[in-house]
Amino acid sequence: MLVPFALKFGRRPLYLFSSLVQIGVGIWSAKIQNVPDLLLVNAINNIFGALAEVIVQMTIADVFFIHQRAGYITTGQGWRWVWWWNAILFGAFFILVCFCYEETKYCTGGSLAPVQRDVEDDSKSAADRPWPASVAVEEGSQHNPYAVRVNYNIPKKTYWQRLALTTTSSSSGGLRTLLSHMYQPIILLTTVPAVAYTALAYGILVATSDVMSTTLSLYMTKPPYTFAPNEIGLMNLSKLVGSTIGTLIVGPVSDTLILWLARRNDGIYEPETRLWSLVPFLPFIPAGALLFGLGLQNGLPWPIIAVALALFKLGMAPVNSITITYLTDSYQDVIGDALVGVTIVRNAFSTAFIFALDPWIRSVGIQWVLITIVLITTVVLSLTGVLIKYGKPFRAHTAERYQRFALLQYKER
Repeated sequence: MLVPFALKFGRRPLYLFSSLVQIGVGIWSAKIQNVPDLLLVNAINNIFGALAEVIVQMTIADVFFIHQRAGYITTGQGWRWVWWWNAILFGAFFILVCFCYEETKYCTGGSLAPVQRDVEDDSKSAADRPWPASVAVEEGSQHNPYAVRVNYNIPKKTYWQRLALTTTSSSSGGLRTLLSHMYQPIILLTTVPAVAYTALAYGILVATSDVMSTTLSLYMTKPPYTFAPNEIGLMNLSKLVGSTIGTLIVGPVSDTLILWLARRNDGIYEPETRLWSLVPFLPFIPAGALLFGLGLQNGLPWPIIAVALALFKLGMAPVNSITITYLTDSYQDVIGDALVGVTIVRNAFSTAFIFALDPWIRSVGIQWVLITIVLITTVVLSLTGVLIKYGKPFRAHTAERYQRFALLQYKER
């Protein structure tokens, strides 16, 4: 519902507006008194909080090209202060966005135009050319039917201009185009294999992580662990360690690997080559989840549980990172709509698993719950091989649809 407005009016107003709403949500949650309040505040929180699943990636896609509970707060200040801190931090974030976040959507105001070039033009020096051709075309090329005219005299925007509340797209399209972005994510999700793969992989991993976090709080307060809330919170440090290691490794590995594979492919980069960097991390996901389930079921020492959490996060962080990057590389022009589809599946998986978790555990035990989830996860992640092999033909098959939806975007460059 909200992403189309980011596409039309820019990312900055959505950052500001959602931050203000989240301040209100934090204050409301801290003063909550009854169940209707709880339901309503969570509904509003999820509507506006879901923006974080999309708009940050949209900002990254604007700027860059290819080349996680609060145990100490609950113990020391009470559970209401978890939400007071939420409101305080969002207030600080709002101020930061007001004065430090410049709009990343850039309207060029230009277009591609035919450029007639001849020997006389090429003989002129760069200083004699008021409208130089784009550096994307080799200087002196005789086969350049189109080139971008660059006006180097355009003045730089002032600080306050860069902090304007909205940056409205100059692209054509009225309310109908704006509303179309509310159903396009579903179409992309159900018709584009890369979007469906990313949604399934991202969704099952986040849902598994949510299940592990929930069961950690349930089981670690009981014998033989009898952890206090702050001690349960410290268990999350192992997640931080695992995620950090995975993130630090996957970046250089991915970049080095795609460069090597591109050289072997006559210098041509294909987005599917990035998926190869997932392979070394995939075994850590089922290993960590299985060890976690077996450990809680059999009351194994808490360090084993911590290691299990670290192993799972060691695999999850790179997989989530690379799959989102793969989707961005493949469908950058419709990445906003594509990520909305990914978020829908992610939230659906998490909601379904958490609602089913309590009766599921009572029926078969945490061990078999995790075994079942691991089997589902393995099937989903095995689709990585399918995308590596057939991803390019899939993209070719959906190219016409991609181009059609790309034309409906508020695209400025």
